[in-house]
Amino acid sequence: MDHFSYLRGREPVFLLFGLGLVVFAALCALTGEAPVRYHGFVYRDEDPRRFWRLVVIYFLAGLFLFLIGLYLCLTSN
Repeated sequence: MDHFSYLRGREPVFLLFGLGLVVFAALCALTGEAPVRYHGFVYRDEDPRRFWRLVVIYFLAGLFLFLIGLYLCLTSN
């Protein structure tokens, strides 16, 4: 038994949440608005640098979670 055995049954959660974040980042990029915590939305026309930084953060977080879920799914016995 290893230290991360409690994560073995949760690989679908990581896969789905990661995939959801990647799709959310794509939707934000297509619509031109991204939500900001406690501040509403950032629009691509008003603040493009902050907007694209948020889209990249959402995408990378989703990719990271998806890869963790994929790793757990492939290594589970």
